[in-house]
Amino acid sequence: MAPKPGIQTTEFWMHLILQIILLLNTVNIWDYMPQKYTVLIQGVLGAAYALARGLAKISPPGATATTAVYPIEPPGDTTEAPPLK
Repeated sequence: MAPKPGIQTTEFWMHLILQIILLLNTVNIWDYMPQKYTVLIQGVLGAAYALARGLAKISPPGATATTAVYPIEPPGDTTEAPPLK
């Protein structure tokens, strides 16, 4: 089963709502806690969301890839150089 796009997940919407609430606190529209804690929480939430999306995209062992992955070819001529004398 392929992972859903980020915007279709519950974790995205929860993250967005929490970030908006914390942003309102940061700019003193809604003063709930000290700004230093607000910024810290925003950083932790951002990291947690990135980690959750990364874990969601990891394939389980033995699963086949859903997209083709090709090795990166070096640019230019890839033939071997003549031996040095």
